[in-house]
Amino acid sequence: MNKYPFAKLLLLLTLCSLSAYGNAPPAVEARLSVSNPSPYLKETITLTLEIITRDIDISSRPDLANLPDRNIMRILGSFEALAVQRERDGDYEVTRRRYRAQARPMQSSRISLQPVVRLTSRRRIRSFFGSTIEERPVTLRVPEVIIDVQPLPPAPDNFSGVIGKFDIDIAAEPLEIQAGDLVTVKTILQGDGWIPENAIPTIGASPQLRAYRVRPTTDQDSRRRHVFSQTVVPMDERVQDIPALSFVWFNTQTGEYQTDTFGPFALQYVDKKNDSHLEAGEELTEQDLIPGSRGLRRSRVQLSDAARAYLAPATTSKSTFTIPPTATIRILETHANWLLINYDGNRGWIPASSLAP
Repeated sequence: MNKYPFAKLLLLLTLCSLSAYGNAPPAVEARLSVSNPSPYLKETITLTLEIITRDIDISSRPDLANLPDRNIMRILGSFEALAVQRERDGDYEVTRRRYRAQARPMQSSRISLQPVVRLTSRRRIRSFFGSTIEERPVTLRVPEVIIDVQPLPPAPDNFSGVIGKFDIDIAAEPLEIQAGDLVTVKTILQGDGWIPENAIPTIGASPQLRAYRVRPTTDQDSRRRHVFSQTVVPMDERVQDIPALSFVWFNTQTGEYQTDTFGPFALQYVDKKNDSHLEAGEELTEQDLIPGSRGLRRSRVQLSDAARAYLAPATTSKSTFTIPPTATIRILETHANWLLINYDGNRGWIPASSLAP
């Protein structure tokens, strides 16, 4: 007969409890997944952080640390919270919280992602005296995720530098104009990807075609819709069309360089007054002109009366400033019955009839 039956029973219960605790799932854990583990250089990918809790809550938004340097991979914005999912798993109430962000690898190499997640857990503690909320800081190391970044194949000479998944369109309007009217060439990229500075194709200037630099517009979504416009001014009816534009970019979906060509855009000259104008908020200056789009003729003259100066040689273009009567101006260029002048550091077009006889 065993002399210590109670001691043996207590030891057995203790071992069972420890075994059950060791096999129990963690109260909180974090996982990271990537939409494409083998992206091309500068391709946009999606990172999804999942926080799984069992029978506890989280009182703060997770904070991520130990992310790669921006020269290796860029996180585009903050992690956006998705819908919370709750389910029952045996004895546990499981809550899954997901956070999503876009990222862009900036080097063609193997990138190791193993961020550290910091958060605060909340658990309700019940006792004979009532219940309280216990809060504790929690630090989690996420299991490693490897991203193998592929380099781009050798690029053609006219490669724009644009990389991603896009639908591209280029259009010009208006096309029924008078000489001197403003024509807007709009380039729209719909999709995700890398768009470096000065990547958008540009209409070149000529003696008969004034051309301003390409500028981003406010009509865009920073993630999905990217809109750029260039203002050109046909100065002479000999300009029969706005030249065609070819856009060479790398399509990450096909893994190949793609060339999209738009135009030429045929112009039709009309006698009626045209309503060409700059888009709201757009203010172009002479510094925005593409080099070579104008010549210079310098002389000083005096006005006969006050005059309004315009951005282009047409009264339908944007009025930029007013010149007082008898002011002395410097002529920089002439076109038909218009003068490009400089007055007190400001440049604009005025009718030649504004000069004193």
